[in-house]
Amino acid sequence: MNHTENYNKRNTIDLAENKFVEFLESKSIIYKKFGFDNDPIPVKDFIKIPQKLRSMPDFIIFQSVPVFVEVKGCKDILRLKDSDTMSYKFWSELLPLTLFVYSSTFDSYKLIPLKKILELLPYCETDRYHDNNKLYYKIKWEMIK
Repeated sequence: MNHTENYNKRNTIDLAENKFVEFLESKSIIYKKFGFDNDPIPVKDFIKIPQKLRSMPDFIIFQSVPVFVEVKGCKDILRLKDSDTMSYKFWSELLPLTLFVYSSTFDSYKLIPLKKILELLPYCETDRYHDNNKLYYKIKWEMIK
């Protein structure tokens, strides 16, 4: 699975989400799956849903305060759509939002609050996806602290 594949191919098995669930279960953290990944919708119908809903976080975890978690997988560069960052800002007004980023290259994960990700964006290169021309940020793995 990678950024060059189409939506339907990208939304099958999600290694990063599997790693996140393993992490949660190893820490005995209570969670609820959230979002559309549970039951993928055909792209022709999915695009009719407002952007903020399409980009809803993947999980809610329950600790002292509930937190939204968006799970992202990458190799050595996290590709984050500009349109998603706008939606994440909306969701973060409801509950704190953190990203769980898993690198298959380094077989490692990082947890980073949305605020910290947003602070990195001005220092990142950008590009556009070939299939939908959406702008995305290229966040190098080593930039994520």
